[in-house]
Amino acid sequence: MSRIALWAALLALLAAATGCTLPAETKRDAGTGGITAAPPGRDTRAVLASAPMYHRPWVRLDLVGLNRFDERHLVVQIRVANTARPDQRDAGTSLDAFKDTSTETTDPAFATGISVLDAPRRRMLLPYRTPGKGALATDLRKEPFRYLKDGAEATLYAVLPAPPPGTATTTVVTQLAPPFANVPISGSPPTAPPGQPIPNPDRHRVQTVIAPLNAATQTPDGGETQDDGTDLRVHLSTDVLFAVNASALTPRARQTLHRAATQIDASTAPTVQVEGHTDSSGDDTVNDPLSQRRADAVKAEMEKLVTRAGVRLDAKGYGSKRPLYPNTSTEGKRRNRRVTLTFQRPVPKERTPPPPDTNAPTPTVTSTIKGQPLTASVQSLRSLGNGLGVLTYRITNKGTKPVSAGLSEMYGEWMEFTEHFDRAVAVLDPTGQTAYLPVDYRAQRGGADRMCVCTSNAGVFLGNDNPPPGQSRDFWAVVSLPPDNTPTTSVQIARFPRLTKIPITR
Repeated sequence: MSRIALWAALLALLAAATGCTLPAETKRDAGTGGITAAPPGRDTRAVLASAPMYHRPWVRLDLVGLNRFDERHLVVQIRVANTARPDQRDAGTSLDAFKDTSTETTDPAFATGISVLDAPRRRMLLPYRTPGKGALATDLRKEPFRYLKDGAEATLYAVLPAPPPGTATTTVVTQLAPPFANVPISGSPPTAPPGQPIPNPDRHRVQTVIAPLNAATQTPDGGETQDDGTDLRVHLSTDVLFAVNASALTPRARQTLHRAATQIDASTAPTVQVEGHTDSSGDDTVNDPLSQRRADAVKAEMEKLVTRAGVRLDAKGYGSKRPLYPNTSTEGKRRNRRVTLTFQRPVPKERTPPPPDTNAPTPTVTSTIKGQPLTASVQSLRSLGNGLGVLTYRITNKGTKPVSAGLSEMYGEWMEFTEHFDRAVAVLDPTGQTAYLPVDYRAQRGGADRMCVCTSNAGVFLGNDNPPPGQSRDFWAVVSLPPDNTPTTSVQIARFPRLTKIPITR
């Protein structure tokens, strides 16, 4: 026996004799390269961040692990504790909502709904998939994960691509509670949860799932801007710029184009792409030349309005070949009739605003919906960096009957989301003219469906925006923030009056 093997045997005998176990992070499975499961029992690890499940506040989500694994991978672990006693509740809690609905169309039930929001690169990192076998995440078909009994707890894990080296913090997202924002990433090897080994992605045939984020804004003139963290795509409504079937700019087009020119002046982009688009009405023989003439007209006007030297504008018409939204509704077609300006995203001016007044009362507004008084209040608006933030807000029913707060009514089916989301909220710029909407990303299962990074209102959460009389419900959304880093802003929640002077925590 070699000296190394002899020492290993002696250490194992010593551990058995004393009833101790070696540190879990040293228990690397030589055959799989993964981390050996911790012994069965309670998970007593320290809590990195905690939040109640928003539709069942007696269930607590504790983030207990956020570790790099071989530098290129990230292991996220969440302990779910059902604190209700059997004499308080007659039913446990399903963990089915930990499944991700953006990629899975069948039911291997794995905890793929645990994801990471990589704010600097504007993308969602989702757990690795193993084709035909599920995912590198807790199998929710097994007990105790399938159904968490009252008074019980269980730890779920997911293995994902890691943010780039040097990233100190990240934000963990599930559909069950507000995100765990800006949590430090540990460089120490992960410790496996009780009874669950952590697999090594390098020993499996895995599919990486990374989804670019879409951070959109809207203006009263029908314009929309999409920010992917690298480029801005400023979509200008041709219903504002041109008359029907015409390519001469209307009198009100100049104000819209002047606002776009200001954004280009703030950028360092040497080139701006000017793209003309139509909806699917008509045929290519009409749509293609019309979109080209409109792109040329916008290019000519922008060359007069842009004041920064050395900017080149290139114009091209695409007709109806590149729709922004499905052409299956009137609203979708309206938004597809556009001229898009694409250029490098301006670098935001980072300023440290004065600290907000923590003693100020929580702004609250009241609206009467179907005869019932409901109140809306912002609980927090926290910056994630790089122009993104987490908005948490509360709806309280002050009436005598349950009633919907209308949190999904402001956006129609033309948006083609995979499920219902409570996304009828927006952060407003200081002028109140630009609305910064909840962030979304394209689903990975084909089609045009999208996923909102906000509270779900589908499945087990169906009707969550109908608080019973005398009760409150909490909601959240990842939103864009105005670029000027002001200490306060305004928030619009569905049909409620506007909430003003909302502090931004950084």
